[in-house]
Amino acid sequence: MTRPSKRTIISRQATAIHKRRRLAEAEAEAESQQIAEPVVPDEVENEGEVKEDDEAEEDDGDREAMHKSLQTYINTLQVHNGADSDSERQTRQQAWPRVPRSKRVEILKAALSDMKKLLLSARKCPAGQDYTRHLQVKAFICVQLAHTGLGGRCAKTRTELSLQVAQHSLKKSYVAKGIRLHETSWITKRVIPEGAQGRHAKTPCMLEDEGTLMAFEEYMTGEGKLATGPGLANAITEYWRSEGITNEDGSEAKLADRTATEWMNRKGYK
Repeated sequence: MTRPSKRTIISRQATAIHKRRRLAEAEAEAESQQIAEPVVPDEVENEGEVKEDDEAEEDDGDREAMHKSLQTYINTLQVHNGADSDSERQTRQQAWPRVPRSKRVEILKAALSDMKKLLLSARKCPAGQDYTRHLQVKAFICVQLAHTGLGGRCAKTRTELSLQVAQHSLKKSYVAKGIRLHETSWITKRVIPEGAQGRHAKTPCMLEDEGTLMAFEEYMTGEGKLATGPGLANAITEYWRSEGITNEDGSEAKLADRTATEWMNRKGYK
């Protein structure tokens, strides 16, 4: 039997010393942790349990509220018995029809033809901001047709073309979005919504004056079925003259025959 070398004996002794040192350090660390841990009274432990219970209840309440909100959102996405909601129906009406590319070109050409007829009509042609909206939609349709090839494929997207039409506007992206919505409305329903800009402020009118309304009722009661628009205009003009009512520039205030006739129609005297 061979005797181990001196080097092997020294290495074994060093390993044993290292193990004993590691065990001593671990025992000392465990004792220090036990000393550092404070003694928690029963009341403090109970308070901690109560706080944990409260936090658990709050978590349960938050979880229930989240589940309710998610369920509400899911219910809005579901269609019951095949019936669509009003918002879904409006969105579907405002969507471009799903048709082949060749059919899409025909739809655009028909919409452009109807738009030209409306703008050339002396009686139905819109005015003011509504006229501007119709011109924007007409330009948008023309740009789409100009960038559409023989196969019916458009070289640019609707967003790019609408931005091109609205390039001279201050709020270009906002106006471009409105142009796309108005074009879809014209394609599907041949109607462009009227603009509400400046229509919320109430302008004072002499036709709403108390004395003018009394003169109107007096004339309609006296004439009865023989009342006419020109006769009402003369009666109101005479009343304004007697009261000294004039225009802002000092000229005599007069009521036009056409305005008097429309006033009678709105009041129900037809």
